[in-house]
Amino acid sequence: MEAVLKETLRYHQPAPVLFRTATTDNTIVASDGKQIRIRKGTDIAINLNIMNNSEKYWHEPKKFYPSRFLERHSGVMFPFGLGPRTCIGQNFAMLEATIILAMVLHRFRFELVPGQKVVLGTAGVIRPKYGLSMRIWPR
Repeated sequence: MEAVLKETLRYHQPAPVLFRTATTDNTIVASDGKQIRIRKGTDIAINLNIMNNSEKYWHEPKKFYPSRFLERHSGVMFPFGLGPRTCIGQNFAMLEATIILAMVLHRFRFELVPGQKVVLGTAGVIRPKYGLSMRIWPR
């Protein structure tokens, strides 16, 4: 269950951009080898979807493959942020999501209504742009 949740967070990063401010002058090396100077105080936006869909970090990143999280994985994915400003509720959120998902899947069966095209939109977080119609049956 935990692997499915982690892969879902990787595949559809809920908050796709992480914002930080540089605390020191620094130079980073871009993927093309170019050096980029970042001055102290510079606002930085990190697009997590680029990392989550990069073949540099993930084998077949376009595939939904929860098994990739059955073994300990590198710190490339951080849906709750990273460092001293990481979400303090991340452990609670993962535990709560695991319990709720297990309870819902135990009690109900889900099916997408045929003919739907799922289009993702963003409004601060990723969500279905036009909603999602489903059929739900009790088990």
